[in-house]
Amino acid sequence: MAEKEVSSAAAGGREEELKKELQSVVKKIVDEDNYGIEITLKAISILSDLSDTVLTKKFRCPISGEIMGDPVVLSSL
Repeated sequence: MAEKEVSSAAAGGREEELKKELQSVVKKIVDEDNYGIEITLKAISILSDLSDTVLTKKFRCPISGEIMGDPVVLSSL
């Protein structure tokens, strides 16, 4: 169980790292009048990585911590 907690913490650290990097890239885009396509592509890439990080959190099994292949939601009456 401790290993899963460490990997969750690592994922959270990765998410924070991506957010800081995105903030830096967006600041460059806002501050510079003539920014290149490379910086725009970098922002898109970071957003994609961040989206993947958030998505995997939502589809993790609460018991095993593994990504669920076919998530099922049960509702109570």
